[in-house]
Amino acid sequence: AGAWEALLGGVGGPTFSLAIGAGCVYVGGRFTKVCEGAADTAVRASRCEAELDSSLHQPARGIARWCNSEHAGAVWEPVAAEGFESMGTVRAITLMRGREG
Repeated sequence: AGAWEALLGGVGGPTFSLAIGAGCVYVGGRFTKVCEGAADTAVRASRCEAELDSSLHQPARGIARWCNSEHAGAVWEPVAAEGFESMGTVRAITLMRGREG
């Protein structure tokens, strides 16, 4: 059986939805920032969570993702929604495959 583990850094508010796709975990909720904590920077992530260093925050609009990339490691990043200044409270997430060409 598996166990839940915290993803370093996190988001600055409550979350209400989760989705998994394309190697990322997506979270939706009521938050305006994400911490850019990465797996190899646990100290930076804990400083962000404790709000000791605002330079570690990135603005987010209710939706963010945790992706594991070869170049950056595992990091939180905001998800942009073109045409929306604010997503408000995100209570559900649906991931769709895009079409190429």
